[in-house]
Amino acid sequence: MFLTNERVFLYGIYSLGAALWFLLWEFLTTIFSFLPPLGFLQSRTVESMVFAGVSLAISVAAVEAVRRNRKSREFGVEVVVETKKVTWPTMKELQGSTLVVILMSLISMFLIFGMDKIFDALIRVVFQTL
Repeated sequence: MFLTNERVFLYGIYSLGAALWFLLWEFLTTIFSFLPPLGFLQSRTVESMVFAGVSLAISVAAVEAVRRNRKSREFGVEVVVETKKVTWPTMKELQGSTLVVILMSLISMFLIFGMDKIFDALIRVVFQTL
């Protein structure tokens, strides 16, 4: 099977649809768990199944809306094309960059700490003399 850019985009929105379904289901189940059981539903299990169905319907509708929209499909395919042009750093470059970030963070931390102590001492001197 040949993997085209549009197919990669479609798999991506299907994955996002699955994640949306799960999040909506958990959200609805959590929100309604604080309320008493709905009268027309027999138990929490049936209630959870209804919420799963509602969440599935919402997520399928959202995925279909994105899939059928020409502009969003073109944008998604362009994103896939641009993502394939990205050059990722090698492990050595990544380690070097991480070391630079850690060192600069430590230097900044010590500079700010020192300036804070100096200004604290100056403010104490100024307010003691008044």
